[in-house]
Amino acid sequence: MPTILLDKERPFSFDLNAMIKFRQLTGKDISVLSEKDSFNVEVFRALLYSCLATDNPDLTLESTGKLVTIKDMDRIAAELLKAINAESENPLAGPGPSCDSTPA
Repeated sequence: MPTILLDKERPFSFDLNAMIKFRQLTGKDISVLSEKDSFNVEVFRALLYSCLATDNPDLTLESTGKLVTIKDMDRIAAELLKAINAESENPLAGPGPSCDSTPA
């Protein structure tokens, strides 16, 4: 199982439950992330939380957001997307050098 370094190494999974949770949080299919302009900080937080929630039941959407600082955002996004893309036939684009802060 992949892990990601946040406050500590945390396991995460990009499974059906994560995809459903992401849709519940954003109203969007995960495939929308292939559109670079749709990947903002709210979408990033929802994606990270959705992938962490099953294996980290102590986390909430808000507490997940507290684990990511602006200086770590690019690294965390790159690690998360790399792991998701390794499991997917349709790679996600994700953020560029910095996430857009425009609300979803």
